[in-house]
Amino acid sequence: MTATYVNQNVHFSIPANTTYVGYSHTWENTTAGPNHGPVWFTADPEPRQPAEIKLTTFDITKCRRANGPVFYEYSVRNNSSTDAFFSLEIVWGNHEEAASNKPAEPW
Repeated sequence: MTATYVNQNVHFSIPANTTYVGYSHTWENTTAGPNHGPVWFTADPEPRQPAEIKLTTFDITKCRRANGPVFYEYSVRNNSSTDAFFSLEIVWGNHEEAASNKPAEPW
């Protein structure tokens, strides 16, 4: 079993007390295909901001186009009193099926 961590290092900003909806993400891995579940997305606050930053990543949805790959949609909410800058963290794992047909540990 493998798990992969990626910090996209792409910089986003979000105003104070604002919610952005409709972020989406997809990729194609030629050895495993697009199904990498389980997948976690988190908004990763950048360091050295003027106040405490509280970002919530929510409504993560696994989707599939009619004739296309799997993609994920999610929303980010800034619960801070100031504008926030962040990048995106993604963790996913291809897991092997156990004999009981349940995902192998720790998935």
